[in-house]
Amino acid sequence: MNPVARGALALALPLVLLSACGSDPTPLPQHPTVPAPPVTTAPAPAVTGAAVDKVMVIVLENHSAGQIKSGAPRLTALATQYGTAPKALAPCGHPSQPNYVCLSTGGKYLSTNDVTTLKRPDVWNNTLSAGRTMKVYADNLPSAVEDRRQNVGAYAPRHVFTVPFVATAAKAANFAQYTVDARSLAADVAAGDLPNVGALIPDNCHNAHDRCDAEGSTQIKQADDWIADQVALLQDGPDWASGHLLIVVTADEDNLLGANDIPMVVIHPSLSHVSTDVPVTLYSLGGLLADVGHTPRLGKQRTEPDFAGAFGLPTPARAG
Repeated sequence: MNPVARGALALALPLVLLSACGSDPTPLPQHPTVPAPPVTTAPAPAVTGAAVDKVMVIVLENHSAGQIKSGAPRLTALATQYGTAPKALAPCGHPSQPNYVCLSTGGKYLSTNDVTTLKRPDVWNNTLSAGRTMKVYADNLPSAVEDRRQNVGAYAPRHVFTVPFVATAAKAANFAQYTVDARSLAADVAAGDLPNVGALIPDNCHNAHDRCDAEGSTQIKQADDWIADQVALLQDGPDWASGHLLIVVTADEDNLLGANDIPMVVIHPSLSHVSTDVPVTLYSLGGLLADVGHTPRLGKQRTEPDFAGAFGLPTPARAG
């Protein structure tokens, strides 16, 4: 039976308590970041039914579904317009970084927010080894590579997928080359040069983790506006117009008040008012990245519910 349930949206968008990520209550200063494009209606895709060949994952932090639903109207509108998974879960507990590692590796190989080095296969380096493209766009990424594994202003390396995977010289070189400042996103969008496997990581002023007084508003409002603006930017390029780009907005964990249920906003031209009852997880999302990266799924990516199938998305044939 097709698991996609169409109809009225049952939106559940959970994220996590600030304490779960080791939040510092001191407001952070404003930092230069990705220029916010004007919000426009996304153009209709030139190609319908095209296989998803590029995925951009955007990750929020530390708020519950109710908080996001009441405080993030633009993300809620995107979930309603395109797709959502109300039963989505973060499978690796708390705090934040273990869930980033779970998505990347298919296993829980970390239990703290320590910025460490893991000798595990990961979907990011595997994608490059398969001859596909990968890039992680980090908001306010430090310019010096040696600074990218430590906290600098609102930049938090524990939220950057590629940070733990530098155990070999080749992986360290990949990290230096393919973890880039988010300000380069606009040029890649305009050129139709988005990677097959990509992530956009907001800093702590834009992921609902901290409130930055210089930017005003609330934590959730800041994140809602910044992320919705980046979605609009992504939808303004040829990768979206071709029907090949899928955008997923999710979270690393909930706010410790539930079962670690998380938001899962799924944005693709083929989706309209879709709400699936399939309990997809971050492992499921990692499996989708492996499929698009033409690499075998890792660990629990093989056994968790299929992400593309839950939404009826056309994707490349699964490798291995």
